[in-house]
Amino acid sequence: MATYISIIISTKNNENEIENTLQPLQALRAIGHEVIVCDGGSRDHTVAMARPLCDMMLQDQRSWGDRINAGANVAHHPIFLFLHPNIRLPVDAMDQISDGLRKSRRVWGGFRITQREIGITAFLRDMESRLSDIYRADQAIFVTRSGFALAGGVPLLPILEDVAFSMALQKLGPPLRIEKPVKLLSPPISLEQFWLSFKLRQAFAKGAKPASLAKLYNLESE
Repeated sequence: MATYISIIISTKNNENEIENTLQPLQALRAIGHEVIVCDGGSRDHTVAMARPLCDMMLQDQRSWGDRINAGANVAHHPIFLFLHPNIRLPVDAMDQISDGLRKSRRVWGGFRITQREIGITAFLRDMESRLSDIYRADQAIFVTRSGFALAGGVPLLPILEDVAFSMALQKLGPPLRIEKPVKLLSPPISLEQFWLSFKLRQAFAKGAKPASLAKLYNLESE
């Protein structure tokens, strides 16, 4: 029996990417998977462009975590896959996820990443996730419906919601790492941006308050 997946995409002002993201997913919709777009208050044409290419459109002006939780709340299928609008999945991603979870008996996981433009930061990010079992929002995190519920959904924080989500999922067991990578279509971040993000993640893991980290991020990003 086929295992269907609910693909939940968080958007905000992504009119330049959203059609190219959703078009490849139409074949998956045709065989039973569903696509849910959760928009965070776009002021461009994202919503109008996405609406005919998805099964459900949710509009919410809050955080990534709020949108992901809202999408999961209305999803119908036993596995959730969370996508950013700037990534491309491997062709057999659905089989990789459903077969991998079944055979490994794990409840969550993520993908390796590669990038349109080769850069050291993509390699560093990929190695970090391999060593830490922390998957970021643009690494196509997936989780069973029951695993999502046991983890309590995405924690609502001012920063690093995806890191906190991975840490909550780690309590349920190790992730399934899919070696066929998703491709990031956005330009690679700089080494300075990677280092700042790395420092924030390390501080968060050691118990720093998210509100303080958000202030530090805003200060150092200026």
